[in-house]
Amino acid sequence: MIKRTLEFQCNQLSLTLGDKILFQDFNFSFKGPGIILIEGDNGVGKSSLLKTFAGFITPLSGKIKFLDNSKQILNPEMSYLTTTSLGLMSDLTGSEHIYLVGNILNLSALEIQRKIEEFKSIIIFEEVLLKKVSDQSQGMKQLLRLFLHLLVDRKIIFLDEPFLYLSPKTREEIQKKIEFLATTSLIFITDQKFSWIPVAKTEMVILGSL
Repeated sequence: MIKRTLEFQCNQLSLTLGDKILFQDFNFSFKGPGIILIEGDNGVGKSSLLKTFAGFITPLSGKIKFLDNSKQILNPEMSYLTTTSLGLMSDLTGSEHIYLVGNILNLSALEIQRKIEEFKSIIIFEEVLLKKVSDQSQGMKQLLRLFLHLLVDRKIIFLDEPFLYLSPKTREEIQKKIEFLATTSLIFITDQKFSWIPVAKTEMVILGSL
């Protein structure tokens, strides 16, 4: 079986936010699958850089490319998560959310159940399934958002501070799942400070020292 090569290229990227220059002539490349960690304090531009990579922000100049086995992907299959994205409905349980989104994505009940089983190793996931969102903690809501964004396998995944609100044990379990996904996907993750050193092929971008 030939292993897929997913590649990311960022050439001469310049980005402004209002009157502030966030990046100028920024170059970065990565050949995966694997994980790109983007680290930096609040306000240095982690989220803006992630949104630019994902195509939600148009840079002042520069080019961004994704390649699959050396062929450019013009409309990449991607998933994008922030701590505020994907508003949850307070009167639905986690399970009801999952089946609602799964049906919208045309997933079979068997496919949805298989993905649920994969997450049952996370202790609080059973509670997430049973409780209404209005009764869930911030960590449980974040776990539900993560699950919904990972419900369908994507070539490219953007996770903006995905570990916020998660307990150390839940975070560890999520990191294991990200490691597994990184064998076939290109995953971008932002955080203020990474203590996690992934086993998967990884590159680090530390903002504030570009």
